[in-house]
Amino acid sequence: MRRQDLGNLLLFRLIWPATPKPGKKHTLVERLTELREARHTVLAEEEYAAFRSTILGELATLPRMPISMLATLLACCLGAAALLGYSIYSGRQDFGFGAVAGFAGGLLIWFRLARNYAAKRALSREDRLEALNELVSKDLVSSEEAISLRARIEDLSINGATSK
Repeated sequence: MRRQDLGNLLLFRLIWPATPKPGKKHTLVERLTELREARHTVLAEEEYAAFRSTILGELATLPRMPISMLATLLACCLGAAALLGYSIYSGRQDFGFGAVAGFAGGLLIWFRLARNYAAKRALSREDRLEALNELVSKDLVSSEEAISLRARIEDLSINGATSK
């Protein structure tokens, strides 16, 4: 994959997460594989580490949509609604079409992200451990990292956060 295409894919996945393949409950392997491919061509080492840490953290926590992302989507939707109001008031249909498209796009992205984060929170202890084993088998996570992640997953299930 070309460098620019890989960079665009990584950015696109931030706002439009992939849906799991049939029979799968997560996209961790695919996301970490894409990230590993981008490691030396698109991302600096610090960026790679931050992306990777976020993805692995989602496995060992009950992730929520970041406040910054919520605020951005809310601002876009409110801006589009204000533009729609202005277009109605001024009689400018061209503004109205753009406002409706912007509002619909913002809501669609919001819905996709909310559904993605809900699916991550709904993963059971067994699903999380199975995903971790798959990551280890594909050399996407070292055995030392796996021990730490496994302990965090077990801690989640002990605290009643995931099903046992």
